[in-house]
Amino acid sequence: MRWSDAAVSPGRRTLSLDEYDLTSVLRRCNSTTALDAQVIKDVKLFPRSERDGLALIQKILLRVKSSVKTRLDKAKEKILETELYLEWLQEFEFVMTAIENLLSSKVPGTRKRVTGLGRLSFTILYQLMDEFISEVDSHHDRWSYRSPDSATSSNRPTSSNRPTSSNRPTPSSQYPATMTIIEESQDSSTDARMEVAVQQAEECLNRFDLVMADAVRRYKIECGRNNVKLADAIGSKEYSLSRACCLLCEQTGFGGDEDDMGDSLLQETRRAMQEWKTEFGSDAPEDVGDDELTSD
Repeated sequence: MRWSDAAVSPGRRTLSLDEYDLTSVLRRCNSTTALDAQVIKDVKLFPRSERDGLALIQKILLRVKSSVKTRLDKAKEKILETELYLEWLQEFEFVMTAIENLLSSKVPGTRKRVTGLGRLSFTILYQLMDEFISEVDSHHDRWSYRSPDSATSSNRPTSSNRPTSSNRPTPSSQYPATMTIIEESQDSSTDARMEVAVQQAEECLNRFDLVMADAVRRYKIECGRNNVKLADAIGSKEYSLSRACCLLCEQTGFGGDEDDMGDSLLQETRRAMQEWKTEFGSDAPEDVGDDELTSD
């Protein structure tokens, strides 16, 4: 299967989805030294099609879930649902480090930042967060409706880009053992453990937020000027992300406050997206300033 993009620039290398290992490419970007030209070229092979990009992000999440399950299964101890979601978030560290390094990479011998990395950096992080929240939602439904000695899927509809009931992996093959609601209520340690898990998860989400906000701003600088359609699309994505944050808060307690609306989650990212929409969207004022890709 080739990238879905019909238009590919002359000389641009194309790969099939099976050939392009995004996890491996991003891990190569975790170097403590300056990124070499080849790894940046490989990163830029990330597809322009959202559908193809999503397929690669889903592979990352699948590997994350598998890694966490293998590690926790070996421990042979049930964990809290919230602790499982924290484990997934912590596994995303290599992605955040990769994007940080990419966005700070410079043209050799200059202080000029490497261009052409804004769109893919934003897309990777946005889709990864969206898939993470969808996975939390899916697991939470199974966890909430299962009895202490059984695990069954809820009747929640499955979206078109996810496995159907006929080929979806069973919960036991995807997830490590987690405590049921009854088991949690009978364990006096769960309240303290949950508080720690929520705090650490919020720290992970805050880090994700800072990196993703930088990706938004770079994307706007590289592609946002005189592109009303893109600015409006960013505005729509911000609205979807805001709703997803509310769902995540409701189901996990991450970012919870007095009204539990999740408004504290990904604030910097959502603000940067709102500013982009306001500045360059269809309702933006005609007089806007020049954009310039600058370096520190």
